[in-house]
Amino acid sequence: MSGDSTPAVHPGTNTAGKIRASSILTKSKEPLTGIIELRTDGGPIELTIDEDAALALRTDLERFLTQ
Repeated sequence: MSGDSTPAVHPGTNTAGKIRASSILTKSKEPLTGIIELRTDGGPIELTIDEDAALALRTDLERFLTQ
């Protein structure tokens, strides 16, 4: 669906619109944990992230950016 600006919505997921800005804060270095803050059209969203999730996200973002 190239060019379609409608976001994909999957059953059971929440949508908050477009991400306008983001930040990542480190909560702990051992074990590595943090908070991802996404500022969206629907308001801010905070998510806790650990090292495994960060590595998976990095892989997904690299795949996305190199398509």
